[in-house]
Amino acid sequence: MGYRSEVGIAYAGSKEAIGRLKAALDSGSFFEREYGEHFEELLTADDREWLEILRNAARVKENGDKAVLTIYLDHTKWYEEADSVRITLDEEAESLGCSGRFVRLGEDDQDVEDSSFGDYPPYDAIRHINCLIPAEDGSRMMLDHFATWDFPGGDNLTPEQRVEVATKAVEAARKVMAEEIERLTAKDAA
Repeated sequence: MGYRSEVGIAYAGSKEAIGRLKAALDSGSFFEREYGEHFEELLTADDREWLEILRNAARVKENGDKAVLTIYLDHTKWYEEADSVRITLDEEAESLGCSGRFVRLGEDDQDVEDSSFGDYPPYDAIRHINCLIPAEDGSRMMLDHFATWDFPGGDNLTPEQRVEVATKAVEAARKVMAEEIERLTAKDAA
């Protein structure tokens, strides 16, 4: 199965710059920066795979003369090969005058990457919670990397509100699990 991560990538800039970045992602031409003009012949199988994954996940949201390109990947195997492609795309974005942000949340609660570049990184485009909730037996239970970008309006929450939502979600899940376990064990006993 392998180690999995939640990944968020966002680029912000003028509508024109983000349009050019999206076109470079769609065509793969941003690899020219790394491999030269005959980049298509030099792409590795991993490069091609990650190009396709990023291309399919990319979304553009425009607001006046500004735009943001976002890429969200859930439960993905994010290894060095993927990061290499992302860094090359970052370089393309920066050359177009865009700012960017990268967030990766690994399965281990301490495995968090959060980096940005440019004058105005799109911090609001990626909001996440990576927290442990105390379990009833005194241990700590991982709340699977709850990303508020998965929910309408979630990107408008403050960090405190995101923690509040996560805590309530865990409490609700515990209640439902206890009720379901009780129902199933009572049914089996009958």
